[in-house]
Amino acid sequence: MFSLNFGGGIVCYVHSTLQCRLLTAYHCNDVESLWCLYRADRMPRYLSHIIIGVIYHPPNSKEHVTVSHIINSLDDITREHPAAGIMLLGDLNR
Repeated sequence: MFSLNFGGGIVCYVHSTLQCRLLTAYHCNDVESLWCLYRADRMPRYLSHIIIGVIYHPPNSKEHVTVSHIINSLDDITREHPAAGIMLLGDLNR
């Protein structure tokens, strides 16, 4: 196993046999998030990849900054990877 840690309060553990890479293009200094692209050996025809987003929204941080980051990232991801499935996970404290 290895972990992808980008920021302070988030981590995504990925088994070393899985084809997963960190998408650094969606990094934001104001939001604790990481985005990973996963590609299985066999995927359904309609699904090219799975994008996994991990978000931590601390209780006293600015909500509009986190929401804007999530929306902008998802917009960019769906444009760049139109046939990808998206999983958004995390602790949003809402």
